[in-house]
Parts: sequence; C-alpha cells; structure tokens
Amino acid sequence: MAFKVVWTQLGEVSLEVIYEGLAAIDPDAADRLLEGIFDTTDVLKSFPYIGARWERRGRRTPYREVQYQRYRIFYRVDDAQETVYIIRVWHSSRDEPTFPE
Repeated sequence: MAFKVVWTQLGEVSLEVIYEGLAAIDPDAADRLLEGIFDTTDVLKSFPYIGARWERRGRRTPYREVQYQRYRIFYRVDDAQETVYIIRVWHSSRDEPTFPE
C-alpha cells in the first residue's frame, strides 16, 4: 500500500526559499538539490516510518525527519488518510525549527 505525499504550504515555502537562494548562485546545483529532495520524499510513499521521530526539548512530537545532504525534511504521517505531510525543509546548520501547534 503506497501512501500519498502532500506538501503543506509551509513545506512548499521553505523549499522555495532554499531553492531560490541556491539558484541565485548556481542554478544547476539548485535543480539537483530539488530533484534529490523530491527523490527522498518519494521514498516516504513506500516507507513512511523510515525517518526518526523528532524530539523537541526532550518531548516527543508527531513529526519525523529524513535527511538529504545537509537538509532536514520534517514530515507527519496520517495513517487514516494514508498520507505523508511534508511540513518543512530545513538546513541542518540552522537552529531547531518551530512548527504550528
């Protein structure tokens, strides 16, 4: 059974900001990064629980994360809807992200 992968608005915006910043310097690298991130999220269709559970300040959250290069991809799994929601893409050199409650 394959899950759907749905990008939230926050997820799309975070990826767009990363892409545009890199594209201003190296458009080919930005395209490769985008392709790699999409390939990584496509794996979640078959293996939605492959990512580690993300903890914030010692507390479990409903989010998981996978990584592509130096980018952390945060997502949430909805078993009932058989859907993986991509919440945010975050560069690993930045402080921890925040999410809407």
